[in-house]
Amino acid sequence: MREAEIIRAMEPFSVTPPLIAYGVFEGLEYLIREFAEGEIIFYAELEKRHIFEIVEKTALLDGMGLDHGQIQGGKHIIIDERVYLIDFEKAGWRKPRNLTSAMAMIFLNDNYISHRVREKFGIDREFLDEMRNEVRAYKRTGRLSGLLRLLSRL
Repeated sequence: MREAEIIRAMEPFSVTPPLIAYGVFEGLEYLIREFAEGEIIFYAELEKRHIFEIVEKTALLDGMGLDHGQIQGGKHIIIDERVYLIDFEKAGWRKPRNLTSAMAMIFLNDNYISHRVREKFGIDREFLDEMRNEVRAYKRTGRLSGLLRLLSRL
């Protein structure tokens, strides 16, 4: 029920596919959402526009005070013509870390996704240092301008 309520709260912003139905059948809860076309970020071919859409949607969740809780795993961001965040069963109205988790997964951590992104965009140590600084600035101030300016160089 909590996940259905969260999806309903986000519906006007197209962060996740729309909720089709929620209910209880023979004592078991069910939730039906529109299917999110695409690949999980782990397999997807990320383009610059996808990264900007991830920033937009994760910052929106941060602004709402909603923490997804599982962004960093790489299975909850679907990439196609548009970007969707899925699986909000562990989400909650608590101190959000969506954007910082996404930027860590995509750029800063040592993982398969970040290696592919660094190679594709020719990202060097200087860019990563600037990314760390901009993520820290975002955490302190909530402002995206420095981060967006940095990403525009990709």
